[in-house]
Amino acid sequence: MEELAADVRAVIDAAAPGERVHVLGHDWGSVIGWELVAAPDAVSAIASFTSVSGPNLDFLGAYLRGPVTAARLRGSLAQAIASAYTVAFQIPRLPNPVLRVLSGHWPRFLGFFDGLDPALVETAPTLRTDMINSLKLYRANIRTHLRHPRPRPIEVPVQLIVATGDRAVRPVVNAEAHRWVSNLTRTEISARHWAPISHPAELARHTAAFVDRIGAAG
Repeated sequence: MEELAADVRAVIDAAAPGERVHVLGHDWGSVIGWELVAAPDAVSAIASFTSVSGPNLDFLGAYLRGPVTAARLRGSLAQAIASAYTVAFQIPRLPNPVLRVLSGHWPRFLGFFDGLDPALVETAPTLRTDMINSLKLYRANIRTHLRHPRPRPIEVPVQLIVATGDRAVRPVVNAEAHRWVSNLTRTEISARHWAPISHPAELARHTAAFVDRIGAAG
């Protein structure tokens, strides 16, 4: 993730030299966004970060190592069940046949998994290869950050958009984000994991409102 965050920073520097930008990330885009805003000089380039359905893996790793309480155990169990598929992703070649099949029926699968209209789902011709290559993200990052978390203070204003019906990323993953983020806004929407497809206007509205508030404050 450190290298991917550096890539994003390079794009920012090239596309908007000398300016501060607003970042919006979903799923792994959000996971990488958390790494981006954790950089010591992040505030010099990033005005705000809106996170959608993508955990800060360091926050999550620290949470899993926190004091044992009934609430923490329930939350950890709920996320463990939701993330069970990632265990298979850690084993080279094991999930590849399933992903090859899914890639040919991706709109229908999202309709089944998230209840959205399959007609809204547009796929790239490289989807099959992209899905298999993306498994490297899981293998290179999840175990490392959960086993050896290093949560860092974040000074960039952050908006958490929590999809209350998300079956893959439960709200508990960022339960203690307030401990590390100095300016945190939490917004709930009635959506599932693929909110950028099912609720694009709502996400855009909340993001724009957050950006406007940050601009007015600063």
